[in-house]
Amino acid sequence: MSARDDVVAAAETLRVQLPLQKKLWPEETWRQLQAELLDWLGAFERCRHEEDWLAAWSWLMEIATRHDLLELVESALLFAPEIPDVADPSTGPDRTKSLDPTWLEDLRSASRSVGELVVRLRHILAPMPGARAAPIEAYPEARVEGEVFEQRAFRLEVLVRAEPTTGANYKATFPRTGSDSVDLDVVLALPRDGSITCHSPLEHPLRVPGGHDSNRLSFELFAVRPGRHRIGVRFLQGGMTRAELTVPVLVLAAHEQLSQGLESTSVSARLQVGSGRTPPGLVLVIEPRGRSNGRIFLRMTLTDAAARRRVDALTEIAEDAQLQLVSLCQRIREELALRQREARENRLRGIGAELAARLLPQTIREELASEQHPEGRSLHIESRDEWLPWELFHAGPPGQGRFLGDWFAVTRWHGDAQFRSNLDGERAVLVTPRHSGLRVDSERLALERLTGAPMEELRTVHEVQERLHRNPTIGFLHFACHGTSALASRAFHTNSGTRDVVLPFSGAGAPLPPHPRGVLLLEDQEHLQTSDVLRDHQRGPLSLEGALVFLNACQSGLPGVSPWGHESWVDTFFHAGAAALLAPSWTISDECAGKFAQVLYERLAAGETLAKAAWWARKQILEPGSADRLGYAVYAFPDAHRSRAPTPNGGAHP
Repeated sequence: MSARDDVVAAAETLRVQLPLQKKLWPEETWRQLQAELLDWLGAFERCRHEEDWLAAWSWLMEIATRHDLLELVESALLFAPEIPDVADPSTGPDRTKSLDPTWLEDLRSASRSVGELVVRLRHILAPMPGARAAPIEAYPEARVEGEVFEQRAFRLEVLVRAEPTTGANYKATFPRTGSDSVDLDVVLALPRDGSITCHSPLEHPLRVPGGHDSNRLSFELFAVRPGRHRIGVRFLQGGMTRAELTVPVLVLAAHEQLSQGLESTSVSARLQVGSGRTPPGLVLVIEPRGRSNGRIFLRMTLTDAAARRRVDALTEIAEDAQLQLVSLCQRIREELALRQREARENRLRGIGAELAARLLPQTIREELASEQHPEGRSLHIESRDEWLPWELFHAGPPGQGRFLGDWFAVTRWHGDAQFRSNLDGERAVLVTPRHSGLRVDSERLALERLTGAPMEELRTVHEVQERLHRNPTIGFLHFACHGTSALASRAFHTNSGTRDVVLPFSGAGAPLPPHPRGVLLLEDQEHLQTSDVLRDHQRGPLSLEGALVFLNACQSGLPGVSPWGHESWVDTFFHAGAAALLAPSWTISDECAGKFAQVLYERLAAGETLAKAAWWARKQILEPGSADRLGYAVYAFPDAHRSRAPTPNGGAHP
């Protein structure tokens, strides 16, 4: 047995025998023994290395000799079971390479046994009179800042927060004995394979004040080789583990490090080229960083140009995330099929919070949930993945926080778009079939007021095909019809009260194969497809250069597939020359669709940016328990607006 085993076995014997022996000693003798053992207990609690355990054993033997306890203590060694020899956490992974895979659990069990002995012995030797102070309930947090590359040092920050956040939502309870604070020991457990090392001690004290955040601990670590690794973080109080966290760390290979030149070409620079000035609000850039073992690695950069603040972080998603999220968008109404409105809203928050937790790094979530960003501030997202329902993401601690679409004026970037800041088209075209059952009068009236002129109305696929190749150029192309994304195959019908359509069965009764790219339902149940909006080089460019396209039809914002890869209405219209586009990602009620479009065009005519006009429109159709207001995606510059006012005769002036 080691010195550690001897000391623990003797302490366990004292725990059992002291209450019995106490009755046999005179009061003065007990008080002297009590004082000496309490001093020794402090040393016992701080033991970490072999020399510490040897010193504690020698000290205990001196006390036992003075008080005729030697025979009692030494008898404990005859029956004590051997305690597993766990790794010393302060020496790093090198000391643990040869241990059994259960070494971490052994370490936890041994730490708990020592901690329990300390607490029980202290209670026997110096029981607390009267009522104890209320424990501190707080939220431990541990995180890695920024990107981690092989053969580079990085920092792990640890603290305990007084209130929950997106990164600290696990509540721990820390008992206290009357003071305003508690003292903890923070211990790291590094990977056994030596992929992450540390040359400094892996244990540090941390004081947690009542009602306030603790100080931050910074552990300087070193990434030896790339891969996905985990770091264990334990919060000990009196030797007992009060909380445990696991921090995932993605270490990138050295060749994946971005050059300084690439880092400078952020979305802010691209927006300055397009709009002539620094973009307002926040800009979130998502860049792919490779894939491995069924996972896609992404780098996310959130920039606040006004505050000169930038947050960089890495995240990863499954390769099949697109199919899962498209499926979620298609069935969002079924997910919310609950009777009580509050239950529907709670479920919607839960879905949004799970999306944010799985796809957004913790530092990005915290920044988006910060109270320093006023409601209605611009948030521009640059990503090629239109299947991500950004507006539905919910940032903030459980029970609080906000949907991104409710709080921010969200816009998206598209790689094939020729975005413009001025949406000054003079002519509006409305595409809506007769007898669709939809109420489009409010949309028609708002569009006419926006342009100051009567609009053209198209109803059939052929009319749309012809008009796209005919002058004059279209300034606003608005679809008010039923739509579907791709994967439906039930009997044909239009969902009552919505702008959704389900594809038909064949004449033989078998379901038709799902349409790969989604359709818009026009006159006589004709399906407008993305191939109907392709450029015809013999007939010249389409008349959509600089147009605002609004697909006010269910699920028209979702991507589909084609023999050449992913394809969507968003891709199609930007290839055709559109300067901005709006489309919903899921099924929208007819009433909300009409109201959204009406408010959008009214606000645009009043001088608001397209992003802010869409944000106001969301506010007008907001109904707790309904996902309608979060369904609309806006692809445009954050400052895209209409600089012309309508004139009564249909023209426009600056």
